[in-house]
Amino acid sequence: MPAPAAQAPVSALPVQQSIIQPLNANVTQTPPKASSVPRKKPEPSSTSDSPSAASGGSGGAKTEWVTYKTPEGKVYYYHPPTKTTQWNKPKELLEQEKAAQPKQIWKEYTTPEGKKYYYDPVSKTTTWKRPDDMDKLEKKQQQAEDESKKHLPKIGATETITLPSAKSSALSQATVIYTTKKERLNAFKDLLEAKIKDPDIKWEEAMKLIITDERYKALKSMGEKRGTFTDWCDKKRKQLREQAIISKRKARDSFLEMLGEIPELTIHTSFKRAVPLIENDERYAAIPEDSRGKLYEEFMIQLEKIEREALKKARRANMEAFKQQLQETKAISSQSRWVKITELLDHDERYKALDKVDRVIVFEDYIRELERKEEEEKLRAKEDKRKQERKVRDQFRQTLKDHCTQAILSFRTRWSSYLAKNESNEHVAAMLQQSETGAKDIFADFIVELENQWKDDKPILKTIMEEVEVEVTLGTTVEQFTDALKSHKDAETVSPYSVTAMLLELQDKIKEKEREATKAKQKNV
Repeated sequence: MPAPAAQAPVSALPVQQSIIQPLNANVTQTPPKASSVPRKKPEPSSTSDSPSAASGGSGGAKTEWVTYKTPEGKVYYYHPPTKTTQWNKPKELLEQEKAAQPKQIWKEYTTPEGKKYYYDPVSKTTTWKRPDDMDKLEKKQQQAEDESKKHLPKIGATETITLPSAKSSALSQATVIYTTKKERLNAFKDLLEAKIKDPDIKWEEAMKLIITDERYKALKSMGEKRGTFTDWCDKKRKQLREQAIISKRKARDSFLEMLGEIPELTIHTSFKRAVPLIENDERYAAIPEDSRGKLYEEFMIQLEKIEREALKKARRANMEAFKQQLQETKAISSQSRWVKITELLDHDERYKALDKVDRVIVFEDYIRELERKEEEEKLRAKEDKRKQERKVRDQFRQTLKDHCTQAILSFRTRWSSYLAKNESNEHVAAMLQQSETGAKDIFADFIVELENQWKDDKPILKTIMEEVEVEVTLGTTVEQFTDALKSHKDAETVSPYSVTAMLLELQDKIKEKEREATKAKQKNV
């Protein structure tokens, strides 16, 4: 951008300009050979007054050159008097365009702070105020574009396309320069989005709607334009299909919602009777006529399902309430019969809320529940009793072991003798109370175990007694006797019950000797 002139309102305006350049600045091409330019005499779609026929400026002489475009979009020029066709713009047209350009061409710029100002490269003038000429030029440009669209010719396989006349103004000759391929592609897609409403339109028809727009030139080759157009149409069709599906779904949901708002509708209301209630609603009108009946049937099916579920829920609640009434009636047991207890229940609203069949169902279920509970209680009581009896037996066995260790009991002890001395023992008494026969059997089994153990340990004890000097008296305790035997290596292999039995046997022998000595002494006297 040229720097603002010295007479500008501000001296530090930035060098920032919209990137535009005149259309005539395009790179010129060398005229092709005669075979590459259409040799058939072109037939303009209108006379020299049409946008495609170039004429002089206001008051100037007409030129006989006519502008055309090939199907690929290339511009060429035809001179009817001489039947000459060429790619380069004729001198007459260049002079004509130069004469048509205004004396001033204002351009808009923006400061970094966002404030707009205007610059004229012809007079090198800068101003903050928008010039009146600029509005006039833009208005003339818009009028020229509108006029060009009216006279745009149809496009066929062998037809050419004329450009608007250079009379449209200098601003109509400006074209945007895109710095990246993405910018060019987005500009062309924006053009399609703005101009094309039907994605099924043919390319030739679409060109008529977009060719006069500056964004049409964003893509260079015709193949690139057409390919982008095809891709855009495919995506647009997909987008429209998705939007149609969403719209249809919304309309359907709104229709069903509308039906749900009508309290007069029941599962027995026909569609014919429902129409007067809903036909004035916009949600009714949004559904195609041939779909309304089907949607109504769908709503009725759903409504019936909802009512069915509501009835089931109410029935379950009433049955639960009646069961609670049965639980509150203490006179009912697992042995009760329905015919016997109805008079206890029929006064309650919970009884009346159910029909006869449901009442019987709830009652029978409740009786079965009571029976299960009673059976569970019996089994639990039986198990508790079994555990208690086992505990008593275990405590009795432990008492026998303790007495054996304390030399109160040995394998020679008899049940009657033991019972006479220990009947008052807590665990012995509990076992006798539970089962006297069981107590006797446990005692007998324990004595057998002691005797068998004694038979195994007796030889070992005799060996120990021979090798260890132990003095036993009637006053020797089990602890003292055990301590005396500990020094022998085999002492740990002997059961403590056998050690006690050995002590008792030795003390019994001492008692026997004392009795015999007493008898002999008495005999001698």
